Amino acid sequence: MLAAEKKKARSDVLGTRLFTDIVPFTVFYPAEDYHQKYHLKRHGELAGSYEAIYPDPEDFVRSTAVARVNGYAGGYGLASQLKEEIDLLGLSEKGRAVLLKLVR
Repeated sequence: MLAAEKKKARSDVLGTRLFTDIVPFTVFYPAEDYHQKYHLKRHGELAGSYEAIYPDPEDFVRSTAVARVNGYAGGYGLASQLKEEIDLLGLSEKGRAVLLKLVR
C-alpha cells in the first residue's frame, strides 16, 4: 500500500514514529461551497460563463468543463492543451479571452 510506504519513509526521515492511522476510504465529502471552483470564481468572466449555463450550483460543481477551466485558471495545464480543447469548454468570447490570457 503506497500510503503505508510513504508513512514509513517519512517516519524514517524524521527518526520518530508517526501516529497517523491509514484507513480505507469509505465516504467522500465535497468541499464547502466557497472552496468549489475557487480559481475559476476569482475571474468573474469565467465564472459568469458557466453560471449562465449551470444555474443550479450542483450542476456547476459537477461539470467537467468547469473543472477543466478551474484547473487552467489555477495554473494547471498547458497552453497547447487549452488550444486543443477550448472550443469544447462552452465559454463566452470574453471568457475565452480571459482564459487564453491566463494560460500562456
